[in-house]
Amino acid sequence: RSRPKRRVDLVLPADLGAEVRLPAVPEVRAGARLLTFPLLIGVLCACYFMLAGPVFRVDQAVIHGNHFMTEAQVRSIAQVDGTPVFTVNPGQVVERLMRYPEFSEAVVRVEWPNKVVIDLIERIPVIAWDDGGRKWWLCENGVAFLEREALPGMIQVVSEEPVLQIQEDPLAQVIDPQVLQSAITLSTLLPEAGRLIFDRESGWVLEDARGWKVHFGVAGDMQKKARVYIEIGDWLQEQGGAVSMVSVVDPNSPYYGPAR
Repeated sequence: RSRPKRRVDLVLPADLGAEVRLPAVPEVRAGARLLTFPLLIGVLCACYFMLAGPVFRVDQAVIHGNHFMTEAQVRSIAQVDGTPVFTVNPGQVVERLMRYPEFSEAVVRVEWPNKVVIDLIERIPVIAWDDGGRKWWLCENGVAFLEREALPGMIQVVSEEPVLQIQEDPLAQVIDPQVLQSAITLSTLLPEAGRLIFDRESGWVLEDARGWKVHFGVAGDMQKKARVYIEIGDWLQEQGGAVSMVSVVDPNSPYYGPAR
């Protein structure tokens, strides 16, 4: 839209008998558009301050509930340190965390002006499994994750050949939970026994500290098998004979073999 122009007439003395008309000069008015320019500059400066300034930038996420993973490892997965707090998407952070089998639950909270809080519930490993030389921690539901450190009180299992079905999905079961429950039952009822050995064909084998191996199989009533073995083991110890193996795969027909 064209701006209105103001005409300027210059009157000369009457004795000259002339009048001079100067070119029209545009009339300048401070409209609304001109006033919005400083406002725009202020908004841009505020945005830059929020993005680049330290006031709204997350220093370090606050981690709660971690026991097996260090805070540094959790922060590396969360990827929120050093980012503007208003760009943090809690749902995306939870999604990144839940890709790791170590976590069974994660809650992420954003608190102004620059705080991110991560509450975790970790899966509790019950079995340390040496799977053909590669060590894993297993939970009761059959989910596995790499061993991080030696923990006292965990059931020790060894398989000479890899038997765990490790998959691309880190949350997939690597073995039937019933198989793990058998190991837990045997370890509970026979706490003085040595490590457990698992073979894909013969199942659970226990190394007794008295010098023989005990075969339990894969399935069946492990409580009954353990009770039968306790009686046989005590009897063999009283007899003092040299024994290499005891089988209670069928608890109704147990047998043992002499050492060669």
